[in-house]
Amino acid sequence: MFLLSADNSKLAVLQKELITSGAINAYDVKFQFDSDWDGMSRWAVFRVGSLSKSIELDDTNKCKIPWECLRENDIGKSLYAGVYGMKGETITLPTIWARMGEIMEGAKLGDTILPPTPSM
Repeated sequence: MFLLSADNSKLAVLQKELITSGAINAYDVKFQFDSDWDGMSRWAVFRVGSLSKSIELDDTNKCKIPWECLRENDIGKSLYAGVYGMKGETITLPTIWARMGEIMEGAKLGDTILPPTPSM
């Protein structure tokens, strides 16, 4: 599990693990917040390359890393997280980006699971 801590607009990674391409619903992310975030709706934002995906955090401040950020063409790229908070229409608080790690190549099934054709 990843553990990130938001202190006003600073976001720090406190605990992380290896990230592999092709993973779907495999990585839990939990966020901790200081009192500046009290009463705010909270959105986790994940970024790899030019792609960003946002997910509203649940009541326990947890979410999963979106699979769209872990595609095969993202191998070797860094995955970043940020948090975006809103309170009514007057207060908006984004954090800086925190580097979660490099996306490593994940194992995948071979082209076929059938036995090879016997040769003559």
